[in-house]
Amino acid sequence: MNSMTQLQNNINFTALLSFEEIQAYETDEVGIMRRMTLATLTRSFDELLESTLQSEQEAEVFLNLLDCSANCVEYLKEMLQLAEQAKERLGVVGHAYLEQQQGASK
Repeated sequence: MNSMTQLQNNINFTALLSFEEIQAYETDEVGIMRRMTLATLTRSFDELLESTLQSEQEAEVFLNLLDCSANCVEYLKEMLQLAEQAKERLGVVGHAYLEQQQGASK
């Protein structure tokens, strides 16, 4: 399939997300999750291990941080996919624009 055929096939894409869906992705929880994950990087191995061994409650906090970090990774993977789709869509529109400009100048 040539690039023009691909362009014509992709040019009629529909909206992928609603504003409500975007708001669901961008909750306050996301910021908290990201900050908690990054805060883990401020601790050394010994500090993390020591706090985990102090009490059952601290061990539970550690498990919550581990879960939070795993969720953060999955969230960021999803966001990367969405960003790549947005970039691709903008590229398709940009390509169509350039082709129209070139056609108009002939």
